[in-house]
Amino acid sequence: MKRYRTFRDHVALERLELPGDFFHALFLIECPRSWSQKKRQQHVGYPHLQTPDGDNLVKALIDAVYRGLDDAHVWNYAVTKLWSGMPGIIIADGHLPFPELPVDLPLLIRSTIDSV
Repeated sequence: MKRYRTFRDHVALERLELPGDFFHALFLIECPRSWSQKKRQQHVGYPHLQTPDGDNLVKALIDAVYRGLDDAHVWNYAVTKLWSGMPGIIIADGHLPFPELPVDLPLLIRSTIDSV
């Protein structure tokens, strides 16, 4: 619950907005620091197939953006989870095709592993 509140507060602080008709949320999940450098490099940029579930992440995002307001108008979205060298969220107003993400995102995400 503490992690959820921290996430919610961070979203509020960043003043994130969600596009009205459709959005694609790309969640960058940081590789555990306990993993070896080699294991981290092997995973960064690839699908995150563990918990938290994508539906829980996007629900938390929607709840955080519309904190205390009605969010029933949110009806159409896509969610993607990838391993990353650092955590983050990318919100697009169109579909982000995977693996052809903008700016060669898998390569960009893989390079974040070196900065950690």
